[in-house]
Amino acid sequence: MSEGLEEKPSPEFVNLLSLINKFCPQHKSYRVTRFAGLSGSLCITKREGNREPFTPHSSRFTFRKAAFTLAEVLITLGIIGIVAAMTLPALMANHKAKELEVRFKKAHSVIWNIHQRMIADYGSVYATFIQKDFIMNNNESEKALRYKYIDAFMKYVNGGKICTWGNAILSCMNKSNPVDYKTYDGKYTAHLTADAVTDRVVVAPDGITIFFGNTRYRNNRIYVDTNGALKGPNRLGFDLFALDVDANDKIIPPKTFGAAGDDLVTDSDETGTTADCSIKQTGNKYNGFGCTIYAMNDQNPDNPEVSYWKNLPK
Repeated sequence: MSEGLEEKPSPEFVNLLSLINKFCPQHKSYRVTRFAGLSGSLCITKREGNREPFTPHSSRFTFRKAAFTLAEVLITLGIIGIVAAMTLPALMANHKAKELEVRFKKAHSVIWNIHQRMIADYGSVYATFIQKDFIMNNNESEKALRYKYIDAFMKYVNGGKICTWGNAILSCMNKSNPVDYKTYDGKYTAHLTADAVTDRVVVAPDGITIFFGNTRYRNNRIYVDTNGALKGPNRLGFDLFALDVDANDKIIPPKTFGAAGDDLVTDSDETGTTADCSIKQTGNKYNGFGCTIYAMNDQNPDNPEVSYWKNLPK
């Protein structure tokens, strides 16, 4: 084959050149000048006339891939970090609120089911275990009725245990943990110790902790820590709620609180105002005991138009 003879390039070469033009745009200034069939090599020449050998195995046979620069990567990571910083706190808060809501519903269901079983076994929980004007002192005879109720309740808590609670310490089977319950607004210690039986606290295997009222105005009351003292936040309206047993053997949200504030709660035709539950309350150690009704209805006490659980105070 003569040196100056140009032949039509093979289909394979044309395909190869198409790939080069596609992935290596800088080669578009090249053109085919000859095909040396004897050696099997390919020869392309620049338009300027400089001849440069090229083979499929040549170092020139490279493909460039699109890539981000370091600056672009850093800017992207920065944007992701900013977005995460803005959204993660809200997502975490929503997750925590949902968890508290689920625990509240479960604890309420547990207490309601036990109460129904006790009604079936005793006829009436209120008539059997509750005295409207009962005031529990250190006298053993005065404690007997409360203990009778708690011991009967305990039989329906599978795997439960009796603990004691005093001086903000919850003690269960030689294990003690500090528990300081706060009000709904988080500013004060909740008024619970004086109104609850502290040496008969029922703790379920899943952590649900149940206290029982001990005074003239609380003898029909049940307090429940929905997720246990160890998990927190140990705050009224968050994971600590109050329920009452009325004269019709119904489990109801409390109505009023404070000194001599709810002595009518056990009457069949009870009236009264909803117990305290508001971030607007100041200096109120009962603030939050009345949040049960709002939690049940998922209605914010300070703004009825929004969700209770999604708008818990900070």
